[in-house]
Amino acid sequence: MVSMRAAESERVAARAGKVSDLSGGTTHKRISRRALGRLRLRVPAVEERTAIATILSDIDAEIAALEAKLAKTRMLKEARCRSC
Repeated sequence: MVSMRAAESERVAARAGKVSDLSGGTTHKRISRRALGRLRLRVPAVEERTAIATILSDIDAEIAALEAKLAKTRMLKEARCRSC
C-alpha cells in the first residue's frame, strides 16, 4: 500500500510540475484557458466516486453526532456548575 501511495504522490508531483510549466506570472500565478484546456485530468470511476461520497457522508453524520454530544455535555456541565 505504501508503494502505491508513493507512486501516486510522484504522479501528482509530475502533474503539478506540468501545470507549473504552463502557468505564468511572478507574484500571482495564472494559466491561460488554452493551456488549461490542454491539461489531462484523471477522474475516478463512478463506483469510486460513489464510495468516496458515501464515506464523506458517513463522516459528516459522525461529526454531527459528536457535535450534538458535545453540546449536551456542555449543557450538563453548565447545569452542574449552577447547582454548586
